[in-house]
Amino acid sequence: MERRLVEIRYNFDLTIKVEGLEFDEMMLLCNAFDAYEITERSKDLAVVDVLGFDEDNIQLKVTLKQSLTYVEIAAYIRDLMTFAKLQVGKNIELKPQKVRYNLRTFGAQSDIFDERVLENSPMRERILKQYNIKVKKEEKGPKTYKKIELGRLYLIEEAEHDRSYKLFKDIIAHGYSGLCISRSQPAKIRAQYGLENASLIWLTRNSAPGKPWIVPTELSKIYIMISEFIEKSGRGIALIDGLEYLITQNSFVSVLKLVQSLNDKIMLTSGLCLISINPQALSHAEYALLERECKRLKV
Repeated sequence: MERRLVEIRYNFDLTIKVEGLEFDEMMLLCNAFDAYEITERSKDLAVVDVLGFDEDNIQLKVTLKQSLTYVEIAAYIRDLMTFAKLQVGKNIELKPQKVRYNLRTFGAQSDIFDERVLENSPMRERILKQYNIKVKKEEKGPKTYKKIELGRLYLIEEAEHDRSYKLFKDIIAHGYSGLCISRSQPAKIRAQYGLENASLIWLTRNSAPGKPWIVPTELSKIYIMISEFIEKSGRGIALIDGLEYLITQNSFVSVLKLVQSLNDKIMLTSGLCLISINPQALSHAEYALLERECKRLKV
């Protein structure tokens, strides 16, 4: 869908509530926040500086390098916290508490408007007309997302994993927050599919400084990451691209237990989880067990 978006460029201070960390761990968390600005996701968007912290809160200054919408700023903050939690290597709770914009100077403003803020407004047409806002018509395209039920896991059969990314992007465009755990490098995936507002986590055994990554054998961390994301985002979609890789690095039974746990969690929410899979990589019996936990989706 093509939209007209209003963008701003106010720098802002961000207060994040932190629970259960010792002093040394708080210092490590501060280092992670400072390091985020050199990642592929952030280097062209903003600079992050730690202003200070106490036992419950960390204060950050975010200086934007380009205009962003409020929706994009929210996605940026989510991605920042995901990155910081991964670098600390501990299951911690981070909650944005306050954003204070620097209004002493006007931000850069474009001529476009974020139509999503009016999606559920009964006054939408009146507001668009009153302020002379022109919205381009939605382009025709696949409507697979309309077939999807909330609170479900879906299997997408494919060899190249291309259709799942396109569906993932399509669902995000309709108001969902996105988290992708992939065997491919995040920068390449983001550029190839235009996933500017999604959080991308790299499945790799090699250390990846400056990039959100997770070791494929840490299945419990993968479960926690996805379940917390779905729970906190309200309307969240997770994409697992690399189930075959997880199986080779662990075992089929271990990965099946991960899928079962995710199914138990997600069915109680309004979230979604897509699993891209090549059926040729599994035996008939293994694939049948996966199908008991997930619904096959044709894209």
